[in-house]
Amino acid sequence: MLVLVPLATMLVVFVIRLFGEWKYTSTAQIATGITTNRKLAETSFSPEELDIEFNNLITLIKSPQIISQVSYLLMQHDIPTSSITFRHPSAREISDQVGINLLAYEDDFRRILDKKIETRTFLDASASEDERLLQELITVFGYDNKSILDNLYVARIGNTDYVELKFTSENPELSAKVVNEICKELVRYYAGVQPAQPNVSLDALAEAVVQRKKELDEKLLRLQAFRSENEVINSDVESISRLNQISSIESQIESERQKQRTLELNLASLDVRIQDGEAGAAGRLNDEVVRTRQRITAFNERYVRGGQTDQKLLDSITSLRSRLDELLRRMEQAPKYSPDELRSLRERRDQVALDLQVTRENIASLTRKLNGLRTNIVNLADREATRKLLEEELELAREQYLLAENRFAEAKQKVNANALAISQVMYGEPASRPHIRSAVMLVGGSGVVSFILCALFVLIKEFGDPRIRT
Repeated sequence: MLVLVPLATMLVVFVIRLFGEWKYTSTAQIATGITTNRKLAETSFSPEELDIEFNNLITLIKSPQIISQVSYLLMQHDIPTSSITFRHPSAREISDQVGINLLAYEDDFRRILDKKIETRTFLDASASEDERLLQELITVFGYDNKSILDNLYVARIGNTDYVELKFTSENPELSAKVVNEICKELVRYYAGVQPAQPNVSLDALAEAVVQRKKELDEKLLRLQAFRSENEVINSDVESISRLNQISSIESQIESERQKQRTLELNLASLDVRIQDGEAGAAGRLNDEVVRTRQRITAFNERYVRGGQTDQKLLDSITSLRSRLDELLRRMEQAPKYSPDELRSLRERRDQVALDLQVTRENIASLTRKLNGLRTNIVNLADREATRKLLEEELELAREQYLLAENRFAEAKQKVNANALAISQVMYGEPASRPHIRSAVMLVGGSGVVSFILCALFVLIKEFGDPRIRT
């Protein structure tokens, strides 16, 4: 028994495995150029930084923007149901799980897939019924993101610049197709989308350098013109006095503007409260309650027609119901003012409006005075102070220009160091043989397990025999 039962178990497992579904793995490799680019740019790096960069790359490979495109490509390949497709779900299986005849939707699905692949966008079940059905069909074929990721292995090869991708499926052609398409999509991403991101910041920094250079030239021309047209004397008391006046007036204007903003907010708040008291806030809330209930009714009808399976639509209904409860609560708490309270609010509003008008007039008066001082400062006797001011402005402009130029150079160097030269160096080939080793381990393991169970059964039986105990 201890020999026959394990042998019989191993034979049964072997026959099941022999006539069952075999698995094939295809392998591809990509070169990242992460360490090579940094060495060329003479940029120092630590092992932790390298790990982060490779982890980011692996996360990108497994992201929906890569895997979804591969999913659509596989579905595009298998939509014309024929012998060349990778997977062949039956028409009945498709009808039971999706509820459609694939032949009737074949042209529409192919058109949607072509558009999604071209624009690199995702299917949206809420956008149209066809996209929802296509998502369900992709799941039936086993090309959804989760199914692909469950059979995909991605890892860095040792301490090299290479990343290895492996995919396992029941079809050797399918396994090779998946790893090659993932590599192709990754190369396409870095060739198009990824370079556009650093270019935006580089363009902004380059524009800042041009602007700072323009400001520097303007400051230099102003100083040169002043030196050629004016004589410089040693007194600077009057000029400093005028500059202090300008600073004081600017502070007053800023204070008045802050006061103006506060009064404008108070006036708007009082207007709303008076309108609520005059027209009744509950009336407006009631209109919104009616509209919200109408939307809930419409969404409920769509949810029922859709078979009560659309989770996103159910979440929208739940959100609208929460909004309805909030509106009903606000209706109960809507302000109700007495005639005396309304009269008091109107008086406060009139006073605030008057204060606001006075503040605006003060700002206009101070602005005119400030403009007058700025116009007259050019004609002051103290040209020496003006010259010093222009020199300080020139020095500040020079520092800002050099700072912008250094930032642009550092950013450009960093972009060049981080730019990955992604390329596929090994293409996935269809596997010639399935996983024999896993089958042998399965058969051997079944024999070992059955032997242990039989041994336990015999021991329990023998120890339970009363003749042995006596």
